[in-house]
Amino acid sequence: MSINTTVEVYLGNPIHVASEREFLARLQQDLLAQGVSARIFANFRAGRSERQIDFVVITDRRVVQLDEKVFPGPVIDGPPNGPWTVRVGPNTIEEWRNPLAQALDATYALSDAMHDFTAAIGAPGPTAGKFYRDIDTVVCAYPSLHDGSRVQRRAHVSVLGYDELLERLQTPGPTLAWSQDDWDAFRQHLNLYREEEDSPEALVRRAGTAAVDSYLGRFLSEHSDLQPLVPTRVHIDGQPTARPDIASLAAAASAVLVTGRSGLGKTLWALHTAVQLAQTGHVPIWLAAEVCEESFKTAVARAVAPYTALPPNDLLRAADAAGRGVVFVIDDLSKASPRVRRGLIAGAQTARLRSPSRGILITAQSAPEPVALPDLMEVELQVPRPDERLALLEAYGLATILDRREPFTRRWSSRLLPIAQLCCPPRQQEPSFSTSTSTASLMAPSFGVPRCARLPNACILSSSHLCLGPMSTARYVETTASTASNSERY
Repeated sequence: MSINTTVEVYLGNPIHVASEREFLARLQQDLLAQGVSARIFANFRAGRSERQIDFVVITDRRVVQLDEKVFPGPVIDGPPNGPWTVRVGPNTIEEWRNPLAQALDATYALSDAMHDFTAAIGAPGPTAGKFYRDIDTVVCAYPSLHDGSRVQRRAHVSVLGYDELLERLQTPGPTLAWSQDDWDAFRQHLNLYREEEDSPEALVRRAGTAAVDSYLGRFLSEHSDLQPLVPTRVHIDGQPTARPDIASLAAAASAVLVTGRSGLGKTLWALHTAVQLAQTGHVPIWLAAEVCEESFKTAVARAVAPYTALPPNDLLRAADAAGRGVVFVIDDLSKASPRVRRGLIAGAQTARLRSPSRGILITAQSAPEPVALPDLMEVELQVPRPDERLALLEAYGLATILDRREPFTRRWSSRLLPIAQLCCPPRQQEPSFSTSTSTASLMAPSFGVPRCARLPNACILSSSHLCLGPMSTARYVETTASTASNSERY
């Protein structure tokens, strides 16, 4: 390999399993993006028993022999020996042949092939008697191992999700004292051929990459001016916890539900997550539930139309060929009718079952029924604490607003702070506000108002825990000005 980053792929036979093609394309892309040179031997047979081997990945840090597995649900019981049981859907459990034993058998077969090779040409031998001790054996749960899985440890083999595997390939570990020439000779010994740039597989992957990159470029351009996102407290399973990285969860094909009352920033968090996914090469598909059709296919077609000329199915196939994850972001599901909710959830889950690299992110004021998704994580946004409120105000350049509460004599009257002048261009005269202004007027709807004219989500402006959600500044100014003309002013 040259001093530049290269990822060379050698095949024993063409790869026909869709999940293995997606895994390989994603691994190539991510290794190149992180500057990790590697050789990948894929889909070949080795050893005296001609054992099938999915992938061998060789980096400067370690040699990994791995079996790629797509588990349809959590592993109910994964003992070191004997069959595993895996949940498939809400009511079905399947028995699987033990993946740990399969992976170790593959490593032993690879080790035998290496011994035959060194005996034939005199390449350096193992460091400790047998080559399998110089090989890191992995079962890769692609794209991740479902939450709630119970897998018992077994010596000399690890069960990892894709992200963990990618990190492991860049850390020191078991390896062979072989030169590049030795690896080239071993590849020839195994009769592996290099995947050429003009091969059908490479052409499909390159076309998919171009189509996806075009979509992502338009998506990022459209969402380049998002409001700041300030992390505030959340609960998971009723317990306070740090905000999870929902972008990583969704990219790993998990299902995430973000709940919380109106104005706490669910949509803004989802938008930032979609942008983060796009920036890392994954494909977010934004579905505003309030305007979606009952047909999931129609909803997706309308969602992707501003960013690509491809039909939805072609875009999804392009993402699969390029090794990119797809995440369906269903925003504000609470506003959809029950029929539309059912259609969106069923459609997203069906698309998810067709590919292991598709995740779901949903926002809603509360957990709607039905949301029958396996391994669903619910994250509930909470009313921010005083320090979080200050951080929110500072993020929007409104920290000085806290000093303006002093003239108000009633606890609840601090809701009526002069927000309009701080969110709109300066006016010659500051408007006055009355304590009789209703909370309802502060929550005026914002339809038809440009996003830049709306107050930040989750701006908590008083010690009384009042939450001002997204609000039309224009409507607010109009309402408060009308009220102030007939009320006592401070």
